[in-house]
Parts: sequence; C-alpha cells; structure tokens
Amino acid sequence: MKTLVSITILIFSTQIYANCSGAPIKFWPKEKTINRNSIIMIEGDMNPYILNELNNNYPIYLNSSNHKVKLLVQEILIGEYYTAQVILRPEEELIIGQTYHLYSDSLSDNDILLKKRNPTTLKMKPVSWMVDWEAIDTIRPAFTSTPIEIKKILDCYSSSCGEEIRVVFNADVEDQSEILVKTTVRDKKKNKTATFYLVRKRDRVAVGHGICYGAFNIKRGGEYEVEFSLIDASGNVSIETISKIAFSVPLDVKE
Repeated sequence: MKTLVSITILIFSTQIYANCSGAPIKFWPKEKTINRNSIIMIEGDMNPYILNELNNNYPIYLNSSNHKVKLLVQEILIGEYYTAQVILRPEEELIIGQTYHLYSDSLSDNDILLKKRNPTTLKMKPVSWMVDWEAIDTIRPAFTSTPIEIKKILDCYSSSCGEEIRVVFNADVEDQSEILVKTTVRDKKKNKTATFYLVRKRDRVAVGHGICYGAFNIKRGGEYEVEFSLIDASGNVSIETISKIAFSVPLDVKE
C-alpha cells in the first residue's frame, strides 16, 4: 500500500519552489454534517492530469460502514496561481445517520483514506461527514444585495514569494446550506477569463491571490471585470448571475 505521504505528493502536489509551496489541500463543505445530495469540493495544489483521470485511473468515493458511493466529477477548475478545484457529486443518495469517509484509490489499487490537518492539534484526521439532513435541499441560493467592492489589499513582501493582491466584495446571500461563490474574472487588457469557486468569509469574498497561490493572478495596474453566481452544498445554482462589475488594481494600495 502506498503511504499517505506518497499519495499526497503524487496526486495532490505539483509545485514546491523558492520559499513557497502550492496551495494546501482543503475540503468542502466545511461543516461536519451534510445533506443526502451534497456535493464535495477538493481544492489545492493538484496535478491537472490526475484530476482529469479521477474515476478512470484514480477512483474516488465515499465509504461508510456499509455503503460505498462513487463520486462523479462534475467540474474541474484550474486557478491562475498554483491552485485547482474539483467538484464531486455522489452517484446516489447518501444514507441518513451514516458517517462517510473520503477515499481515493492509489496506483496500486489500495484504498487510501484522505486526511486533513486538525487546526487545533495539528494532527492528521480523516476527511469525513455525517449525513443528518432528512429532506433533500432543492432551494436555490440567492443574493440578498448586489455585491459591491469594499476594499483593496496589496502587500509587498521581501521574500521571493511575491505579493498579496486581493479585491474584497460583499456577498450577502440567502440559503439553507453552505454556499460557494462561482467567480469569473476577465482581464480587460488581455481579454482573458478565469473561473474559480470562492468560499465566503464573514459574508465577503476576496478576488485575487496570496503571496504563494490563489485563484486569480490579478496584477498591479490591471483592469478587470468580475461576475458572481452561487452554488450551495446540495448543488443548487442561483438563477441570477451578477455580471460586469468593473474593478482595477492601482500600482500602490495598502489595506
């Protein structure tokens, strides 16, 4: 059996350079409980080839004590700055009251229990969710107000990693479950677009990148347009898309 370290390096790690490493692997929904029809997102510095081979050469699934469910790849998004995402949907409904662990098969066809680091103890723990929603969530998420720009952040660091550039928007929404904000940014000068799912923090989303990784490689002096739509943890998509919100990044901005 491959070790957890080897499978992590092989499948989920693509960039280690200078004083930086790529984005850490994150799992969503962030809550410990999910719906019977919940989607799952894995985000981080992942090899695009491996992502495209999920469920071909690299099966991925949820497994409880008596129920194994294949995860179907719904969408793959490649960020502009050393990060990527894959959206997964269970092939069949999950069973209420059961706890499911996330697995992926290694090159030697052995089951590898994916793990994440406990932020308090710093120890590795299994990636798992308990199904506790009896009803199927079919309600579409919605914005309760139009997103507007709140602030710009530009911090330059002396290390070889680079700088942090983010433009923060409010994202007031209404829904019964956790929400991702599907964000598409167009570089108006290059006429180039990129799309990524952003997790809200305190009803806000930050468009851009940190010093080592991020969804959007926006730059000083750039001019952009952004559009937002919503998807909740059950895969329900908002009817409305908020589009063509213009923003720019001056040459020198501090929080």
